[in-house]
Amino acid sequence: GSEGWAKPSGPPPGGLQRDWQPAPGATPGQLQWHSSATASGDLSPRGRTFVKRYYDGRLSLITEHEVRWSGEHRYAVRFSGPELSPADGVGFVLHRRLPCPRNIQKIHSTFVSTRGFLCCRTGQNVDRQTVGLPNLEIGRLIVVTVNVDEAWIRFEVEGGDGVVARAQAPMDTSATPDGKAVGFFCAVVKHESVGLAFQVEEEAAAEK
Repeated sequence: GSEGWAKPSGPPPGGLQRDWQPAPGATPGQLQWHSSATASGDLSPRGRTFVKRYYDGRLSLITEHEVRWSGEHRYAVRFSGPELSPADGVGFVLHRRLPCPRNIQKIHSTFVSTRGFLCCRTGQNVDRQTVGLPNLEIGRLIVVTVNVDEAWIRFEVEGGDGVVARAQAPMDTSATPDGKAVGFFCAVVKHESVGLAFQVEEEAAAEK
């Protein structure tokens, strides 16, 4: 299921970009949403949980609080709320600065859609592939692992029967300025009252 995906490029430089204000009471090193998410909704005191409150029916792109320049990173999340839209999803944006551009059609990303398609967006073009992932569902665990140095991404999605399906693919770095897979975790939410929370390692491990 990896036909049509670009091959990985060379390793990016090390280091992290930090251009955010940590939420009060946040734990150092803990995954948090970037403060720009408050333009579309509410953040919990520690920044782990986002709930959309504004712009119902319009796509809101929310991201983590750090740019990842190297290494392997794991994100465990769960959606909450009434229901997901077909446009919702989670993935990784190839971009060097935060906050992320608001126009989704101008970013380069690899993501899994609500319908379980593995997608690569390059500007306005989206390459969708069927890889056997179940639909994303409210309350179900979704784990995304990204290796920035080797430019690959893996999705693990819990289905309605509790079975976890996995899919992995190279990230398409062909449209980035220097061919490097620098970027950050992201999610797209369309409807009000839909939320998304980072799970701490203990919570995620207990559910796997």
